[in-house]
Amino acid sequence: MTRSRRFRVVAIVLCVLFAPGAALAGRPLDTEDTGTVEPGKAELELSGDFARNPNDNSWATKAV
Repeated sequence: MTRSRRFRVVAIVLCVLFAPGAALAGRPLDTEDTGTVEPGKAELELSGDFARNPNDNSWATKAV
C-alpha cells in the first residue's frame, strides 16, 4: 500500500469513527426535583407518545 493510499484510508477511518452520532437525552422534568436518587433506592422513568391522524392512531415508546 502506498503512503498516500494509507493516509486516505486512515483519514476515512478516523472520519467515520469520530462522526457525530445521534444524541440521547431524557425528557424534560415537569414536576420532579432535579436531585439524585438516594443510595439504596431506584427510579424508573417511562415515556410514551400517542399520535392521531385521520387514517391511524398510534402509540410509540420513546425511552425506557
